[in-house]
Amino acid sequence: MKLRTKLIIGLAFIVVSFLSLGAGLYGGRTETATAATSVTAKCLTYGRTTVGSSNTGGCPDNFKIYMSGASVSGASTIYDNALLDWSYYTFTIEPSGACSHLTFRLIRDGHVYVSKSLSGSGNLTLYESALPDGMYELEYTGRYKPLVISEYVTYSYSYHFEADKTPPSTTLKAGGSSIKTGSYTNQQIVYSAEDKHFSRIQYKSPKNSGYINSYTTSYTIPATDSNNGWWYFYALDTLGASSSTVSVYLDTIAPLGSVTAGGNRIENGGYTNKAVSYTTTDAGGIAYYQVKKPYITVWESYTAGTSLMGMYGWYTFRAVDRAGNISEEYEVYYDISQPTGKLYGGTTEYLSGYTTNAEYVKYEGYSAYSPIAGCYVKLPGASNYTAYLSGTPLTKEGTYYFYCVSKAGMPASAISITLDKTKPVGALYGGAYNIANGGYTNAEYIRFLATDLTRMTTYVKLPGAASYVEYTMGAKFTEEGRYSFYARDEANNVSDTYTVTLDRRLPKAQLYVDDKPCGNNGYTNGGHVKFESDGVNCYVKLPGSDAFVAYLSGAEYYKPGRYVFYSVSEAGSSTGEYSIVIDRTVKPLELGNVENGTTDGDAVLTWTDGDPDEFAPVQTVTVNGKPYKKGEPIYTIDTGVYEVSCIDAAGNTWTTEFSSTKRNILTQTLQKEYYEALDAEGEPIAFGRYDAAFAFAAAQEKRYVQTGEWKSETWDAGIAMDGKDSVNAKNGTYFVYKKSGNPKEQVAYFTEERLNEVIAEYAKEGITRYYYWQKEPANIADGENLYAYFDEKTVLGSSIEFGENVACLIDGETLIGSVYETEGRHLLTVSDEWGNTCEYTLIVIRRASEIRYAVGGGSNNVVAFDRTYYFKDEVTVSIADGYDEMAMFSVTDENGGSMGCFSLDESCVITKSGRYTAEAINHFGKSEIFRFVLSLEAPKAELTENTAKKKLEVTIIKSADKESHIQSLEIYKSMDDGKTWVLLEQDDYGKIISLNTFSYGFRTSGIYKVVLTDEFRSGFDAVSVQHDYTQPVPEGVLVGVENNGCTNGVVAFEWKDEAKVTLIKDGAEIEYVSGKKLKEDGRYSLTIENYDGSTQTYTFTIDTIPPEVLLEGVKNGGKTMDGITISKLSEEAEVKVYLNNNEIGYKLGEKLTKAGKYRVVVTDACGNSSEYTFEIKSAGKDTNFVGIGVIVAIAIGALVIIGVVAVIILKKRRSNDL
Repeated sequence: MKLRTKLIIGLAFIVVSFLSLGAGLYGGRTETATAATSVTAKCLTYGRTTVGSSNTGGCPDNFKIYMSGASVSGASTIYDNALLDWSYYTFTIEPSGACSHLTFRLIRDGHVYVSKSLSGSGNLTLYESALPDGMYELEYTGRYKPLVISEYVTYSYSYHFEADKTPPSTTLKAGGSSIKTGSYTNQQIVYSAEDKHFSRIQYKSPKNSGYINSYTTSYTIPATDSNNGWWYFYALDTLGASSSTVSVYLDTIAPLGSVTAGGNRIENGGYTNKAVSYTTTDAGGIAYYQVKKPYITVWESYTAGTSLMGMYGWYTFRAVDRAGNISEEYEVYYDISQPTGKLYGGTTEYLSGYTTNAEYVKYEGYSAYSPIAGCYVKLPGASNYTAYLSGTPLTKEGTYYFYCVSKAGMPASAISITLDKTKPVGALYGGAYNIANGGYTNAEYIRFLATDLTRMTTYVKLPGAASYVEYTMGAKFTEEGRYSFYARDEANNVSDTYTVTLDRRLPKAQLYVDDKPCGNNGYTNGGHVKFESDGVNCYVKLPGSDAFVAYLSGAEYYKPGRYVFYSVSEAGSSTGEYSIVIDRTVKPLELGNVENGTTDGDAVLTWTDGDPDEFAPVQTVTVNGKPYKKGEPIYTIDTGVYEVSCIDAAGNTWTTEFSSTKRNILTQTLQKEYYEALDAEGEPIAFGRYDAAFAFAAAQEKRYVQTGEWKSETWDAGIAMDGKDSVNAKNGTYFVYKKSGNPKEQVAYFTEERLNEVIAEYAKEGITRYYYWQKEPANIADGENLYAYFDEKTVLGSSIEFGENVACLIDGETLIGSVYETEGRHLLTVSDEWGNTCEYTLIVIRRASEIRYAVGGGSNNVVAFDRTYYFKDEVTVSIADGYDEMAMFSVTDENGGSMGCFSLDESCVITKSGRYTAEAINHFGKSEIFRFVLSLEAPKAELTENTAKKKLEVTIIKSADKESHIQSLEIYKSMDDGKTWVLLEQDDYGKIISLNTFSYGFRTSGIYKVVLTDEFRSGFDAVSVQHDYTQPVPEGVLVGVENNGCTNGVVAFEWKDEAKVTLIKDGAEIEYVSGKKLKEDGRYSLTIENYDGSTQTYTFTIDTIPPEVLLEGVKNGGKTMDGITISKLSEEAEVKVYLNNNEIGYKLGEKLTKAGKYRVVVTDACGNSSEYTFEIKSAGKDTNFVGIGVIVAIAIGALVIIGVVAVIILKKRRSNDL
């Protein structure tokens, strides 16, 4: 009964062992640990156990290997290939049967990390420590007895896990360069994370209060205004490890500056006389301020809001914010200096308060620092100041007050000057009556009065005196005699000399003309004269006589000439001489600068009086009915007509008329183009028409023509004939002139037609065409007019200059000064003081023509000259000008070559890549230069599938245009049909994407997009090429066995694709390279996986172990008389049985009883085979065989009994131990 119990126990032990082995084959799921970093469960590892060639999953019943962290709470199972983030690791083993620990190893990333030999047979801590990140394999070996009755067997156990407690590594870049957290930037931001077990990026934008997930390894924030503000980022891996949070402030907007002075904002470029201070506004904050002070060329540090003053001049400010944006430079001119002014009378400078008799006065404002903003004048008689153009002559007499103001707002002190060009006018009085200059009076007294604009000093020469003395104006003289007076004013104008005779003793006397009384010393053209007096005796001096003769009072005379009368009173007092001249002749005047009734300038009327005893002096001259003073200029205007009338003292009248062609407008408008040719002296002569210039040049060329006579039969002139005209050669006159195409050689011509043809050739070469803006014309040929506008009374120019001494009304307003510069079309009315008027159209241009451009077939755009333009399509250049119909423009290529000069209604189309400049010109002057660059060929990106190498090749091709430079290269990838794009930093081979590299390779599927920009193509206009690429399935060649097959030979796998090959042998991964020969037995699974994740799997078995069967009843090669059963086939195989070399049908497990020689051949699927032989004999043939069998059976029984006894003994020992 006890032996049976022991046997049952032993059998139970075997059953349990097999159940444990079965349990080890269950499951292979990998689990990611989620335990806390330091507190973990006590985890039973589930690896692989190897006993001989047998592999099972999990720990065997013999021992258990556990893992735990620094602290333990609870229990669990942890499967192979676990991912852990523990801070500490403890590995323990707990055996449950007879054992002997041998070795322990930890392999990290393919290298032995820990290795040690073990001893003992109980529970053991294999290793404990913190572990660095990596891929680990735990290896343990020990010797165990599976059964009490068996020998020790070596057990190998392996377990794989990965340690990863490192959070994702991250980079923060702006504009392609790494930056620190908390930085400010104005460039595109890219936050990238890298981790083998990357989970996501979390970011918080300025517009969000919470974090948002992004499941790509990089996140890009474009540098746009809408993204400005603080951004925050951190990354997580699949274990929840978090990187540090980083922040960056995006700011694409430059600071906005402002300058204030005296509490008021000053515009950029403005002026002020108050201390200036500069401040800015900026969302992200200012890094620093700078200022350039007057006359200093370098920037200095500046504190915002600090008031600056002292130095006069430009203060330039700017600010730089924390993101590096630079504000617009802000300039303000500071100046507290007071401007001054200068007064002129003509060209002479005067101090304030002085008086002058110059032709005009003027005022010039001056400032040493800021420019003069304006000048102001208070005209004579005015109560208010009005605007005044500095330096403008003013001719109206009176007192002027002037001042000026600088642009900084500082006024000058007012100063004054008085203009007085009129000499004082005097009047003689005898008593209360006015007496003519040179007259006589017998009044009670005489006195002298004078009038003038300014203060005067008067002088008198008393009767009998030789010199003048100062006289108190209006003082009375009663003493008889001759008095002379004159006056001098403050402007040094001197009046005429006035004389009067005071005589109270004269008898009565009177002269008559045609019986009408007339004055003494007069002239007449009357019919007769006579003298009447109450004197006792009268006398007369007849014309041509030097002596007086007696005269009968009242007698009449008719003959022309001078008559002098006087009478004597009874007291002997003389009446004094009474004279009169009879003159009936007219007095023609001399018209200076008038020829054939016309003047082209100002005219002067002069005359010379004849012998006063014969001819009456000119008394009155009028022009168009207005009095004229001898010798004064008559300022004329174009088209003016002037009627002159001259009346002498005798009343004789002479009249004439002349007209004027004077240029009242000095500005002339040169026609658009003209031509010049050289005269005989080599001097250029200008022509308004080409045919006139050609005729002149041809005439000059004809001077070089010589003639000769040909009389002989052979040509013996010693000169070659003209090639064309030689067919016309004949005796007679021929011409010698330059050879066509070679002016240094002379040839003979025989016809004037051919001669003139060659003359025309050289005449054309001698003509140069000029546009109005290229140069002033040379001497203008007679009869040529280069100023056609003027004939139509139209004047065009940047400013219009007027002649002197004319009155001008422009658009109804009086012109002050001699130059007019207000832009636009204006009506000018010129008038003179004689009542003539003439009208003109003025076109004043104060700005250059507007340059326009059109790109491709687009509309015109106005050029701004603040930059160089970059175009990628053909450009059409033109101009616009609202006033100057002669406006032109020129275009020049990058080599300085002219593309032509073009008129207002023309355009220039640029169709070739290169650098160009365009400049407009009109009568105001040249425009700024329009600079533009044309690039018609864009850089290219080629995306080509290389089917041989199974990759997408990206090639960047630079533009052939030298002005095109690739400025940015970006490669994007989309995995969702273009809905979202990820900017790549490198290709699939690790090559960094940059402007220094122009070829890349990709071996993963997706839509790839290449975006290129250059100076001409950016934004939505950038070059963009995309390609939808699918990575082909990886391929390889399995050599030595078919897929899913079996072999007992050598197997190899060869591949050329860029792929990863994983080889699993009997559940364990082994390293493998292409072509490596596999010889070891095992079940193989080979997977080739490309970088796209596409796989191909091959399975096969190498089996070199032949199959086995169990011969029940006989040993291999043995003999028996009993029946034989073939059983326990070790693997699936084909079993063939041969009896006496003939195959017989046999089903495994059947008993063979027929006598004979047997051969059993067992062949598996891999071609391995084993062969068994035995012989069944008939009874009685071999008694020794039975005996041997009995002996063997007895031996086996003994061994079983010994085993049972051993088990009983062990049980008792254990009971005693307890």
